Amino acid sequence: MRNKLFVLSITLFSFNVTTNAESIRVVTEHFPPFQISEQNRPVKGVAVRLVKKIMAEVNFNAPIEVYPWARAYKVALEQPNVLIFSIARTKDREKLFHWIGSISPLKGHIWTLKEHSHVKIDTIDDANQYSIAVTREDSTHHYLKQNNLDKNLDLYLTTTNKQNIEMLFSKRIDLIIATDAMIKTHVESSDLQYELLKKVFTFNPNEFQLYIAMSKSTSPLLVQRFKAAFEKIQNHVDINK
Repeated sequence: MRNKLFVLSITLFSFNVTTNAESIRVVTEHFPPFQISEQNRPVKGVAVRLVKKIMAEVNFNAPIEVYPWARAYKVALEQPNVLIFSIARTKDREKLFHWIGSISPLKGHIWTLKEHSHVKIDTIDDANQYSIAVTREDSTHHYLKQNNLDKNLDLYLTTTNKQNIEMLFSKRIDLIIATDAMIKTHVESSDLQYELLKKVFTFNPNEFQLYIAMSKSTSPLLVQRFKAAFEKIQNHVDINK
């Protein structure tokens, strides 16, 4: 009997050590106002504050790694114990990640220059007539693929939203997809003029919900800890403070 208890104690001790010894990576992109990455400054933003509160709740300490979205997405797809944010929860991503909790709906628009009077979009299918730039592997890229618009010969894939905006202003393309906040943030930090732009289509906010997620190969116990922490913070803390 003593031997059995000894073996059980060793097993439980090993389990606790393994659980506590687990480490995670946290990856994201520069995506104002949710994540703002400025040179030689700590990453900040609405979503960053929420993630840091969750990390403190589960007693984990990991740096927030900022990459171009395609790279951050690839890390989260291929490696275990990776937390990624802010990631849109879409049909084609549903089974690829563990979804920890919702950050915010994302109200996106299709934009063009006001001088592009020829651009008229009543349905998303109309976008196929024009040239458009989107960030590789982000929710807008996946949305276009989902709606068979990725076959557009004038589809340009970039690494950042900033590139998309600059391509539009330089008249290399007709359209981009972005939120008001994304446009204003990039315009304010450059010599571009917001007044030269116009919205030609608005997406249903329910189509793009931003989430915190974890890689599919992450241990179920770790996923549950993060979900519980998210629920606790969501219920008892104003995440916008």
